[in-house]
Amino acid sequence: MKLSQIKYFLQIAESKTITKAASELFISQPALSKQMTLLEKEIGAVLFIRATNGIVLTEAGSEFAKDCKKILNLIEDSVEKAKRIHEKEPNEIRIGLFDGMVIDDFMPDLYGFWDKNTSGKEIIISRNSMQDNFEKLENDKLDMVVCISEKNKVKLNLKEGYEKLFLTSRKGAFIYSAKLPCVKKSGFTITDLKNEKLLSVKRKDLAGIFGGKIEHVGVNVATKMFGEKPEIEEVENILSLMTNIKYGKGYTILSKLVADTDPSLLSYELPEEFDAEIYAIWKKSNLFVNRVMKLWN
Repeated sequence: MKLSQIKYFLQIAESKTITKAASELFISQPALSKQMTLLEKEIGAVLFIRATNGIVLTEAGSEFAKDCKKILNLIEDSVEKAKRIHEKEPNEIRIGLFDGMVIDDFMPDLYGFWDKNTSGKEIIISRNSMQDNFEKLENDKLDMVVCISEKNKVKLNLKEGYEKLFLTSRKGAFIYSAKLPCVKKSGFTITDLKNEKLLSVKRKDLAGIFGGKIEHVGVNVATKMFGEKPEIEEVENILSLMTNIKYGKGYTILSKLVADTDPSLLSYELPEEFDAEIYAIWKKSNLFVNRVMKLWN
């Protein structure tokens, strides 16, 4: 059954004659009669009878007409709703990534998902500190943030008004270089790192999206591994951190993928309890992002 056949039938029911209906629809009378014959054949019921004073709907035809009007009204409402939604849709999707070294374990899938489901909208990606990303998200300067967190932390502390989507898990590791002085010594074991500085990117307190203080990356991990709090040295950004690490200054705690993709680095894989999780986070009030992310499998 075609939508055009439903419209033809309703026009006949309103016009009371085939001739007048054909004129209103701008098609020939034989063509209209043929479509009605096909419609009745498909339904398996006579919908109207040609009488001397015009068309008379049968009981089946009368009920069918009532239902068809409801269907057309629903379709019209759906079209208007789609138009209103489209008018509110952004022309671009702004995604903020954390300032990390490796994104290839999740970003190709995420980018491909957005590219497929946003009808050619421009996808703008930026890499910032976590604090900057969440400030921009809260101020509607980003549509989505990709966040790395300690296992289960996002689930426990995400502020009300935000949605989250788990993307992937990562193995944490101590990352260091063979140029590190303690590594050069014979008999080196991983516990020797406790006498070295833990390098961390500068991070201010953020009482924003997590509803609490965000501590230096790796402090809790190093403390639990070595039984004492490490000496911390802050650097400006991830590039500075990795440059220091490669030239033998201190160690850091990142994804094991960082060392796996860089032959100049060494790593020590941490226990499963120190795995990290990566989430996509956005505002519930962003209806467009909400609607698209429901399509994520």
